[in-house]
Amino acid sequence: FVLKTLHAGADEWPGIVRMLSRRLAASNQGGDLTTQTLTANYLAVTLRRSGRLDDALVAIAGATSGAAAGGDIYVLQTVLFNCGHVMLELSKRSGRSDLVGVAVDALETVSRITEQHGLGTDSAQNELLIADYKIRDGKLAEAEVMVAKAGRIVAANANVYDRACLAQIEARLALASGPG
Repeated sequence: FVLKTLHAGADEWPGIVRMLSRRLAASNQGGDLTTQTLTANYLAVTLRRSGRLDDALVAIAGATSGAAAGGDIYVLQTVLFNCGHVMLELSKRSGRSDLVGVAVDALETVSRITEQHGLGTDSAQNELLIADYKIRDGKLAEAEVMVAKAGRIVAANANVYDRACLAQIEARLALASGPG
């Protein structure tokens, strides 16, 4: 189910959104909180990918409150990352710059959670996303901190995609920093 959602093509998203919406409605009638939270999270990711960002924001808000209430640190980490990602995408597409700070705060919370609890060594995408927005915002020293954290994570895993993204962000940071 999750893999189908992650690897679905754009033509499959409407059907997946319908299926997840039905599952969420059913689990809200009597399912456990973790199932509700994860279903809302997957729904938000699928809605974001299909360009339905306002709907994605509603779904991720439900997932975020469920994750906070449930107290499962792994679920909270996942949901907060997707929350930040949805808000960043919404800010890019709609020009709502007010969402960028909130989104980066959510992503930085994920970074703190992963560091405090020893989680997240399988991917550096959270730290790379933060670094990307810090570079865009001209906060190069803060971007360097995130790039260093991402570098430690990438060094500990074999994630080729993360390595490529790290190289790209390092290059952008070097260009933004200027000669020297």
